[in-house]
Amino acid sequence: MLIVSNEQGHDAAVGKNIRTLKTSPAAPKRDVIVDEAKVQELLGVPAEKVVDYMALLGDSVDNIPGAKGLARRAAAELIQSTGKWKRAGSCR
Repeated sequence: MLIVSNEQGHDAAVGKNIRTLKTSPAAPKRDVIVDEAKVQELLGVPAEKVVDYMALLGDSVDNIPGAKGLARRAAAELIQSTGKWKRAGSCR
């Protein structure tokens, strides 16, 4: 199955038989098919952790506050070291 979307949240659906196609309005050569390895490369977390990653970062469009002042790289490192956002959020 191929999901055509530029929405980062759809990367959570990527799996063995599911990929996303991120399109580029600038040039078709920049279109990217995202599989499990590409999710890891782009976000720094495995596809099954995308929801936790996005919860840490937040999303103003979807009214998800996230952790204040947390950058993408730090969010990925927290997910990698703790395994999920609930444990990461309890670290002080």
